[in-house]
Amino acid sequence: MTDIFYEFGGKAYVNLTNKCCLKCSFCIRNNGDSVGSADTLWYQGGDPDMDQIMKALEEFHLENYDEVVFCGYGEPTFALDNMIKVGTYIKGHYDIKTRLNTNGLGDFINKKKIVPLLEPFLDSVSISLNASSAESYNTRCKPGFEGAYETMIDFIKECKGHIPEVKVTVVDIIPDTEIEECRRIAEDLGVEYRVRVFS
Repeated sequence: MTDIFYEFGGKAYVNLTNKCCLKCSFCIRNNGDSVGSADTLWYQGGDPDMDQIMKALEEFHLENYDEVVFCGYGEPTFALDNMIKVGTYIKGHYDIKTRLNTNGLGDFINKKKIVPLLEPFLDSVSISLNASSAESYNTRCKPGFEGAYETMIDFIKECKGHIPEVKVTVVDIIPDTEIEECRRIAEDLGVEYRVRVFS
């Protein structure tokens, strides 16, 4: 059975969709069917609806965690409407922090600015930078459409003024020179920076 809610690193995670607009060479989805406590994160019959999500939430005991993260085997903003409903419900019923892990392409995916829709229920957002230029981003993450890198950078800028905590991340398998260049990009943008260990 596919897990909607699962535990990883002591945090609660929400797996809302398997859809993604990137084909990153280092994607964790290439390594297996799941992470953390999940049996599998792959949906066979399509993404879950709100009834399924709420049933899974009731069974998960979210009160045992201090943070819930919208992140699974897909880009969460592909399920934007459900994410807003779930996030709003969680903030209204639990004393818990909320975070979105994203590729930063939600504006392109939804054909509109989404930060104003995220602001009411998100405490933090973590955006995968993973490249210091559009050229290396296109090679490494394979977005399949023009302007993806610039769209992601614009999203970071928009988040900064509206989401309390904004962080960009890179995986540690990219060249050291790029890791440092990405650090400078984060500093210029005025956001936090983290190098993630790839495993």
